[in-house]
Amino acid sequence: MNKKLAFIDITFENLDSIKIPASYVDGCYLRNLSTSIECNGSTVSRHVQANYLVLRLKQSVDAVATDFDGLAFSVLEGDEKLSKRLKRCDITHVALVYDDGGKEEFLVSWNDSDGNTYRNNNQKVYVDKYGSVCVSIIRRSKKR
Repeated sequence: MNKKLAFIDITFENLDSIKIPASYVDGCYLRNLSTSIECNGSTVSRHVQANYLVLRLKQSVDAVATDFDGLAFSVLEGDEKLSKRLKRCDITHVALVYDDGGKEEFLVSWNDSDGNTYRNNNQKVYVDKYGSVCVSIIRRSKKR
């Protein structure tokens, strides 16, 4: 499958979302995908969970305060930068949206083992040696 990415749509725990245009994405890696199907009455839902997600955003992503080429970016408070918003560690879903209108949605691995149901302990945010803002959400094996 070779498709052209238009943007990545990130959904947070409080249902806010941010659309990040492909021009600001250095890389997006989704691995260890698992699929589940749920039937509730006559409604059937299919979900794909990414147990490994690494998202690398260009350093310039923080220079843009409120708008990416006309895409809504209103979940930031005041002059809050995207990297600071991501450090709240509450991403629940990621969608890859293609230029042909197609879309693939992924749940991310959630861990609230510390009792804080609003924070994903699997999520880490850091700036790499190249200045990219990196988000990793990786399901860790439970220690025995």
